Formats: sequence, structure tokens, C-alpha cells
Amino acid sequence: MTTVMFYPSREPRLLWAFSVKSIFATCMICPIAALVLAFTLGATFHPSQLFKYRWTCGAVHLPSVSRVINMSLERTIFQILILFSIPLRLLVLFKHWLEHSTLEASRYFVMARKLMTASGLSDVVFLSLLSVIGERENGSIHVALFAGFATASYVYFVCLCLLTRWTFNGSKSDVLRAKLQLTFLTCVTVTIPIIALLFVLYNAFCVPLTYELFAVFEYTTVLAIFAFHATSYSRMTGHVYVLHNSIKSRTQRV
Repeated sequence: MTTVMFYPSREPRLLWAFSVKSIFATCMICPIAALVLAFTLGATFHPSQLFKYRWTCGAVHLPSVSRVINMSLERTIFQILILFSIPLRLLVLFKHWLEHSTLEASRYFVMARKLMTASGLSDVVFLSLLSVIGERENGSIHVALFAGFATASYVYFVCLCLLTRWTFNGSKSDVLRAKLQLTFLTCVTVTIPIIALLFVLYNAFCVPLTYELFAVFEYTTVLAIFAFHATSYSRMTGHVYVLHNSIKSRTQRV
């Protein structure tokens, strides 16, 4: 009897190889670069729209992050860099999931891992929507999206802190990482309620200087969020390989 067997015509070919650290660094640099470029361009070309503009309760002298990223030129740069970083953020989240998915764990560990994944995905979705829907499109929706982003980020941080603690091995890098995570989580825990309070005081009661204080604490919160993410750099080991495999096959009669 004649048997026909199929074999690949050639072995898969390596096209690119990226270190996970380089992917992580890129997805961290993009949002920071977006904010810095947006602020620099706004301060250079139209400072009056940033540092002395009319708002709900009169003139304000310090822009919020939302103000900076929602001007015409600045928002385009912000959107490009943020949306470019989104697929990389998903790869980083997948790396975190892989890191904690191979361990023998308790029910609480599994719950924290699942919640970390869900909140991490929500964080990415809210950030994407924030870059597209700004104050000029719908101010109320923009505020709701920022609240959703802050909440998702906070839950993600809490879960990651718990997972770090439960997988703690006592090395110097783990000790430093745990301390930094706790520091930045504490910072966000303090600043988010203050932001909410100042937002209400300004928009509901027009208390003087509350908008400027709101902007300062908003800057602090954003920096703390990025700093918390940066603590995971040492855990970003391994590589991502892009392979090409021919679909052609050769036959061999046996």
C-alpha cells in the first residue's frame, strides 16, 4: 500500500526577537513622552490656554492633565503615543499572568490573579477611551472614564502587591520592589480621595485655588501610577519571538 505523508518544506524562520524588558520600557516611555510633549507644545505655542484660561468658576492658572491632552495639536500626539503603547501594555499584562499562572497556589492567590488580569484589561480600555473621548467631546463622560481608569489601576496595584507578597523569595530585588510598590500604592491611596474632594469643592462651591491644587494632586497621582508600573521592570525577563513558517508542503511517497 502506498502512503502519502506531508512535511513542511522548510523550518520556521526567525524574523525578529524582542526582549520583554525592551517592550516594557517602550510601553512606559510612550505615555510619559506623550504628556511631556503635550505640555511642552502647549506652553510654547499657546500658554494662555494653559496657564490663564476661563473655566467653571473663573480664571485658573494651572492646567489639569485633561486640559493639556485635549487641545488640538497636543491631543493628536497624545493619542498616537498612547494608542501605540496599548498592544505593548497587553503583552506586559500577559507576562504578569504567565509569571503567576505556573505556581501552585491557594484559592485567594487564584482570585487575586484573575482580578489582576480583569482590572489590568479594564485599565487599558479606560486609558484608550480617555485618549479618544476628551473634555471637548463630553466632559461628563471624560470625568467618568478618568474615575474608571483610577479605580481599575488601584485594584490592579492592590492585586499585584498581594501577588508579590505571596511569591516573595527574600532577594534584594524583591525587597526593593515590594517597598516601592507599597510606597506608590500608599501615595495613590492618599491622592485619589484628595482629587475627588478638590474636584467637588471647585465645581460645586467654587472654592478659590482648589482647581490649581486639583491639578497638582492629579500630576502626583499620574506620576505615582507610572512609578508603580515601573517597579515591575526587573520581572520582565524573557523574549518575544516572531517566526515565519511556510505554508507550502512537500509530499513523500512511502
